[in-house]
Amino acid sequence: MALAQELDKPIPEHQDVVWQSCLEEHGKGFGARPCEEQEINDYFGGRHKWAAVPCFAHVKPSGKIRRIDNAKWPGHNRCTKYVEKQHYTKVTQPLVDARLLCEEAAYMDVDLAAEGHSMETGGDDCPDAFRSIPVT
Repeated sequence: MALAQELDKPIPEHQDVVWQSCLEEHGKGFGARPCEEQEINDYFGGRHKWAAVPCFAHVKPSGKIRRIDNAKWPGHNRCTKYVEKQHYTKVTQPLVDARLLCEEAAYMDVDLAAEGHSMETGGDDCPDAFRSIPVT
């Protein structure tokens, strides 16, 4: 789907939250300032030489509204070929990583707890994660 077609759609609910999160990330130094599509084209050397990842707002059961990247959006743009499909980790990936780390430590006869090692996540919301460059 072309970017122009996406921009012609009605503005989704909570889009103000998505926009504000983009501005906050720029303020924290994680993303570029909002810019025109032509600026992105110029930066990357033309149209169809970059891939956009659209996002949407999700209302969590707690009432918190969180911006989510839409990794399932097909055909990001013409520069993204099928073999270049983007993959994002699942929410269970840290658990898989922790299990594999513990299994490897046990295989090496290392007692992680006895040596004072512990594991912790980066936080369930990853509030400071880099997300995107908003295009207007």
